Amino acid sequence: MSRLKMFFIIIFVIIIISIFSLLLIQKFSWFKQFNFSLQNSFIRLDLEEDLSENNDYFLNCLNIQDSFDVSILDKSKPTNSHDNSLLDAITLYESATVKTKIGDWANAYKLYEQASYTQPGFFLAFSSKALASYQLGKYNEAESELRSLIKEYPMCADSRAGLTALLWKKGLIGEAQTNWAAVLGLDNRYLDKDWLLNFRHWPPAAVEDLFHFLETIR
Repeated sequence: MSRLKMFFIIIFVIIIISIFSLLLIQKFSWFKQFNFSLQNSFIRLDLEEDLSENNDYFLNCLNIQDSFDVSILDKSKPTNSHDNSLLDAITLYESATVKTKIGDWANAYKLYEQASYTQPGFFLAFSSKALASYQLGKYNEAESELRSLIKEYPMCADSRAGLTALLWKKGLIGEAQTNWAAVLGLDNRYLDKDWLLNFRHWPPAAVEDLFHFLETIR
């Protein structure tokens, strides 16, 4: 076989290998994208299930800052680091919620804290962390965080309702009533104990105090 023929054979083999390698890379890249999209779909479904009833209010609280964009959960394209931090925060939040269901509020607190650090603007993570501190008896911390949340997110009722319960516990009935009036103007679901415990996953201590407060003003 001449050297020229050998040269062309080698070039041909290299081209075939290159094309095959490119196809494998594209296939793997497509699989990764599909897998990420599938994971997003499951996370989105979990989130949508939690927010299925009158979810406009909660989506507003979730997306209260431009830095937190729930719509990225609908994208199948590869994500950037910001998108990944959002998905990580939601995963941490869901893990914390699982802990609340078994009464493990200490670990729920840690997970809510991680979620709030991972994605600034994730209102429910911050509010849930404050409520977890309420359940753990860290009342000064809970009050400080709830007041900060009300100042930063005045249109989200969760922290106002939590502060209402805490103010009642401290005997500050007048301020509690003022906060409660704002809660009712934003979201009257906080009148529903079952919703608070099983949908919003409030801690039992805060729920008990809130409904003791409601009994005093009836």
